[in-house]
Amino acid sequence: MKKGMGLSSVKGKLIISMVLIAAIPLALATFNSYMKFSKNAKDEAQITLNWSAWYIEGEINDVF
Repeated sequence: MKKGMGLSSVKGKLIISMVLIAAIPLALATFNSYMKFSKNAKDEAQITLNWSAWYIEGEINDVF
C-alpha cells in the first residue's frame, strides 16, 4: 500500500482542516460584505429615485 496524502494520513487530515479553517471565515466575510454592499446599493438607489421623482414632479407642476 502506497503512503500518500489521502484522508487516512495525518498529513492529509491536517491539510484539509487547515484549508477549512481558512476557507470558512473567508466565505462568511465575503457573504457579509456582499450583503452590506447590496443593502447600501439599494438604499442609495432608493434615495436617487426619490430625488428624481421629486424633481420631475416639480417640473410637471411648473408646466401646469
